[in-house]
Amino acid sequence: MASPATTRLRPLDSRGQQLQAPREWTPGLVEVDIAPELWEQAKLECNDRPLHLSLRRLGGEQKVVAAWPQAKTGHYELRLSLPDAPTERVTWTVQPSKISTSAYLQMLEALERRLPVSIALSLQRLGALTGLRFKEPAESTLAQELATLKRAVEGAPQRPGLKTILPLVGRDPHRVLSSSEAWVPRDRARRINPASLPRVLAGGSNLGSDRLPWKLPEVRVAESVDVYENRLLATFHEQAAQRLRGLRAATQKDPNGERRVRLSNVCDELIEQLSRARRSARFLDQVKQLSHQPNRLSMVLLRRPEYRYTLEGYIELNRSAVPQFHSPHLEAPLEGLPALYQTWGVLQVLDILLDVAVESGFDEAQQRLVSHDPSGVFLRVLRDGKPAVVARRPSDNTVLRLTPQRIYMPNDSSYRSVSYRQKPDVAIEIERPGKRGRILLFDPKYKLNSDRLGGKPQRPKKDDIDAMHAYRDAIRDGSGQRVVEFAATLYPGPTKNYDEGLRALSAVPDDEEALRRELRRVLTDALAT
Repeated sequence: MASPATTRLRPLDSRGQQLQAPREWTPGLVEVDIAPELWEQAKLECNDRPLHLSLRRLGGEQKVVAAWPQAKTGHYELRLSLPDAPTERVTWTVQPSKISTSAYLQMLEALERRLPVSIALSLQRLGALTGLRFKEPAESTLAQELATLKRAVEGAPQRPGLKTILPLVGRDPHRVLSSSEAWVPRDRARRINPASLPRVLAGGSNLGSDRLPWKLPEVRVAESVDVYENRLLATFHEQAAQRLRGLRAATQKDPNGERRVRLSNVCDELIEQLSRARRSARFLDQVKQLSHQPNRLSMVLLRRPEYRYTLEGYIELNRSAVPQFHSPHLEAPLEGLPALYQTWGVLQVLDILLDVAVESGFDEAQQRLVSHDPSGVFLRVLRDGKPAVVARRPSDNTVLRLTPQRIYMPNDSSYRSVSYRQKPDVAIEIERPGKRGRILLFDPKYKLNSDRLGGKPQRPKKDDIDAMHAYRDAIRDGSGQRVVEFAATLYPGPTKNYDEGLRALSAVPDDEEALRRELRRVLTDALAT
């Protein structure tokens, strides 16, 4: 993102040539267009951190500049302050340079839509996640999701949607009387709960000199709208709103410009309808979300049509679940790009492994990846060092375990490190009765050796390859034998082969099929033998 034409701040490369915007992880300069004699009075900050100004001769002229540090992708607000002048603010955006804009968008699309669905389907084929129906990735198109959400908001021929239900319930929400207890001075107490009297007399500090209590627990009764039926409505609304926001973001990545505008306009209209209807149901501010799936019919649901329509709409919206990837980094994807790339690599390995496991006869899977609650189905990569997936092949009792952030310690009993603690991003352990265990390790890293070498050929960082060596040599089984048969870093550069079972795999999101073919070959060989 270039600075406005009127700004005093301009990005330069390290040689003083003007840029459209700073480059990822590349040092440069910030030119400040002020008189040289003012440089000591000026103050420049970037995201509230000072950038020190100095005088430097560039292109035969003396200019006021500040050093621009190596910066990751993201948004940076620069603030220039001068005496007797208004503070100037400008935002620069550092875009990815290790991957293209197309690759960046395809990575986000894979994380938000394709990979969660594909992984959930494979887990279901392995015997997990029974009772849910997931759409195939090709089936779950933007238009179909939009049609589902349109029915939730606007309704169907035999059932009104949220835009009608919310105002109807808002005029007369279901309420119940709920009691609470408040300790008040004894002369103001009106309704006393007899069951609380033992507590009153047991507290010595609450008794006066006359041996009578200073305060008594008064029972107060008030109406409450935080009931099962209203929680169902609140959850239905939140699900629809959340999926609409996700769909609106996904439409922006549609390469078809005309379709992108059309779908975005419909999304905007539905979001506005839902927002307007929600404002007419302010009582939901006092209502919690459902803590469990709606599994009972109450008399209110049977007698009041608007609540019955709520249940029907909720069931229809959840009939074909759409798994969603849960990560706070998706809220600010540019700032979270390294973490998102690493997770994208982990999910690629996981997706291919599960698919190959199904083909290789594994079942009876246990998993900690996909969770289902009243607000939806979510894919979370838990990094607690515990297995995320465990599956067994009945034909030979082979056990397969996948663990993100698996920690191998020197004092572990099964698999251990003979030196220091080792912590690969993905560890796949394969065990068969009577045979030595085998381990495959993968480390996705959003790094290139050219980060600091400026323009040299792209290759993995030495530290990352050294880590692969350390994994292979240090991790042993209980008898001290090496068990790591394959160790690879996944990075946004060309594939490099260093030794048998030691590689750097090209992992570029807009050419992910090449990565997936290589992962399938490696994992198929591992599970077949």
